[in-house]
Amino acid sequence: IGALFNHINYKLSIFRRLYIETRLKRFIEPILAAGVVASTLFIIVMLSDECHYNGQYQTLQKKPQLFCGDGQFHSLGTLVFAVPEEAVKTLFHAPPEVLNAQTVFTFAAVFFILACYTYGLGIPSGLFVPCILLGAAWGRGVGIALGAAAPGYFVEPGKYALIGAAATLGGVVRMTISLTVIIVESTGDVTFGLPIMLTVMMSKWIGDIFNEGLYDIHIDLQGVPLLAWEPPPECISLNAGDMMTKPVHCVKTVERVGEIARLLETTSHNGFPVVDDLEVNIPDGEFPSFGHFQGLILRSQLVILLKNSMFCDAYGT
Repeated sequence: IGALFNHINYKLSIFRRLYIETRLKRFIEPILAAGVVASTLFIIVMLSDECHYNGQYQTLQKKPQLFCGDGQFHSLGTLVFAVPEEAVKTLFHAPPEVLNAQTVFTFAAVFFILACYTYGLGIPSGLFVPCILLGAAWGRGVGIALGAAAPGYFVEPGKYALIGAAATLGGVVRMTISLTVIIVESTGDVTFGLPIMLTVMMSKWIGDIFNEGLYDIHIDLQGVPLLAWEPPPECISLNAGDMMTKPVHCVKTVERVGEIARLLETTSHNGFPVVDDLEVNIPDGEFPSFGHFQGLILRSQLVILLKNSMFCDAYGT
């Protein structure tokens, strides 16, 4: 699920860069997105008819009546018409019979699509809480389905919701140790440490088979020059010599202006190694390709030196 989330969001980000490039379009898109999100969530609430009586569940804080009868509350409304933090608490702590599998899976499918679209809009939007809410929804759905398939066993959907939240968040952001610590601290129960750690690691390993983490994807899209921890797969078997051109064009620590100008005209390299002047005769018209390496000078630096006449004659004047 995390890899699919990243792939869809990546395609949407490419679409935004191509077709939503002006400030006016980036201003209008969040307004339209807000209307689409609100309308979609309200429609799925209208299509759901799961209701329960208020007196049976005193622990729930948000119990909207909506289309239910007097003294009842709408089950899906407890997720849709609540802030994400309260919806997560409902998925973690609500009794098993409050939400059936169909309701939870419907909410998870719709929320997955909406979360993929809203992340990357021209406004600040979160990622942690939506991923936790999404994972808790489908995790609780799996727990409810298992409880229905094995009626002789007691299955607590809240624990499955916790594992689903960890799996989804790990599959999207691809963090391991820090994410495990955050989730364990949020639960306040150290006994969940091992299953959460295994879940996060497995979600990261499986997600890495398909693509990178969402943060890494957006860093690449923005062109941020951030060096990754590991080289790309296509570069593992390459050496530095495979990426360099031959012959090497070097400059000496003291070089003539004419040679520098000719070097810039006849080559297209962006940088040139600076070497010591060895006691070796170099034929006229050729550049040194060996020597004791002293540093690197860029083409732009040489151009600035020539434009500003920052050189001297043989006598140092």
